[in-house]
Amino acid sequence: MKQKWGREDDAGEFPSDKAVWTIGAFCVALLSVFAIAGYCYMRVWTPLQRHYLTAYVGTPVAGAFRTDASYTLLMVVTRKGARLALDNEAEPFVTEKGESTFTPTEEAIKKGDLKLEWQRGTGFTRIRRSPIWRNRRCGAA
Repeated sequence: MKQKWGREDDAGEFPSDKAVWTIGAFCVALLSVFAIAGYCYMRVWTPLQRHYLTAYVGTPVAGAFRTDASYTLLMVVTRKGARLALDNEAEPFVTEKGESTFTPTEEAIKKGDLKLEWQRGTGFTRIRRSPIWRNRRCGAA
């Protein structure tokens, strides 16, 4: 019995046109996703949402490497205490030194907000030690 080695003559050419079109369609789709995300970032997201983008993106990455990562939140100080700032209570502001920050809106001042301040914390480790978590890692039973 005689065996034939190698490709058959009618096997076709590599790379085929179908693969090129598939890769091209994938690249166009990927570029579309980035274009839409960029448009939403620039036109739809509020300044406070844009500021928190690095925290949104960095949270899963930081969680893989450490559990005591710090975070910074913009808080509204009122007569009753402090709470997280909402989008309609903070607007972008550039200081005399050229630093970007936020200032209370006129509407927020009329409502009784006194000032905005940045609060830094490292609370995830503290939360994990609470009775609910019983010092377990995320995803652990």
